[in-house]
Amino acid sequence: MGIMARTLTVSSQRPGAFPTIRDALEVAEDGAVVSIDAGVYTEAIRLRDRRVSLVAAGEAGSVTIDATGEPAPAVACDGGEVTLRGLVLKSGDYPAVSAAGGRITIEKCEVGAGYAAGVIVTDAAQLSATDVTVR
Repeated sequence: MGIMARTLTVSSQRPGAFPTIRDALEVAEDGAVVSIDAGVYTEAIRLRDRRVSLVAAGEAGSVTIDATGEPAPAVACDGGEVTLRGLVLKSGDYPAVSAAGGRITIEKCEVGAGYAAGVIVTDAAQLSATDVTVR
């Protein structure tokens, strides 16, 4: 029997849930699933050598990670193994998603940046993208 991944809930409305994605990631162990309730989360996420999944708790597109006011991508991964599922990822002067090394999987997401590429992959990172819209 396999080990179940721990699921951490992010919600600004649900009692006992983490109010931000970063708060959940601070305690997330390798293999954790961060389930994000619908809403707009104004933050930039940086993951270093982590194995974690960030997923919309509801339907695809119901969760937006908006880093347009941040000097960073919405999600930046340095190594590790990261899955993004059902999210809208926005940034301004930086790519919406940046991966340097490791493996990143993007499924059922919308990515967009004001003045940069939607997704950038460097340092031999492996990208798997399924049903992704780049704006």
